[in-house]
Amino acid sequence: MSKNIVVIYSGGTFGMQETDRGLRPLSPSDFKDLLGLRIRALADHNVTFVNTDRIIDSSQATISDWNKIGEYVDRHYTDADGLIVIHGTDTMDYFCAALDAMFTGLDKPVVCVGSMKSLISVPETDAIDNFQLALNTITEDCLRGVLFAFDGKVFQPDTIFKYKTQSHDAFRSVVPPLVDRVLSGLKTCFTFISEQERYRFLPLKKHYIPFITFTPGDDDPYLQCRLDMAPGAIVLEGLGNGNIPATAHDFLKDAQKRGIPVFAISAAPEGVADATYEVGSRSHDLGVVPLGLMPRAACLMKLQKYLTRNLPASGIIDMMRAEADKLMPPPPRQAPVDAAPQQPETVPTESALSRRAQS
Repeated sequence: MSKNIVVIYSGGTFGMQETDRGLRPLSPSDFKDLLGLRIRALADHNVTFVNTDRIIDSSQATISDWNKIGEYVDRHYTDADGLIVIHGTDTMDYFCAALDAMFTGLDKPVVCVGSMKSLISVPETDAIDNFQLALNTITEDCLRGVLFAFDGKVFQPDTIFKYKTQSHDAFRSVVPPLVDRVLSGLKTCFTFISEQERYRFLPLKKHYIPFITFTPGDDDPYLQCRLDMAPGAIVLEGLGNGNIPATAHDFLKDAQKRGIPVFAISAAPEGVADATYEVGSRSHDLGVVPLGLMPRAACLMKLQKYLTRNLPASGIIDMMRAEADKLMPPPPRQAPVDAAPQQPETVPTESALSRRAQS
């Protein structure tokens, strides 16, 4: 069935060409022609092509650029069955989380897509497959909200992080993807609506949120400067399970006195910030809020979202805790109290096997 699809082009490797100074984005008109040539399935739909004012390498992207993309989504949302946003992979995790933070109540798919090889680079490009996956996500009418389609998988927007720069499987997620066609080989369909709210678009305001990474034996003399710059919040990238060196405790006490919310994530890409260790509990006693599995990009953009909404520090802490809880796996199911205990499986010994053989 034909769909009304809006394609928003903002740049990135997906639409780049080789120059004597390296890859750079194609012009919007050249990219539009190339996209129609490479993705023949677009001819089956009513497609509106939109390009942003700045066609850029995504390493140069800012919150202002992402707000502009959000405005394009908002402008075309009513008349579209789904939207595809082409963006570079260098900051894709930040962009997906930012776009998700701008909207509530989306009941249509807004699919973000990029690639590790340009659409020009046939046959090695992954751009065609990734775009086709985004298109199928819309035409199959299964998913809602902001999504990320890449390497045969469709991800939630606030769960991803980039961990490779030279391979098609460049992204991972802290939770299983909504769709994984690479592993299952099957057409998998889910319904996913992140928030049951009325439709709303609210651009993000940029707030100062420093991310502080600790190394062993770290004694950063500039920690105090961060507080003096009046941050909206502070994120500590701790060691292991988000553990913070004791040398930062005076800094944490001062932040607590000033009413600045402080959060902890793990510097390990798939690490969990929690109170597994006593040292973690000590920092939590000083007001640090652990955010479990939350990736760096999602953490930053969710904080921008709640600061944009002018929530007080206590409200930001409550909302971030709730966001972190969504990412944690459910606890293991407990067996009923009256259930008969399972007998452990016995492994035959070598002598027992020998006796069986003799009989």
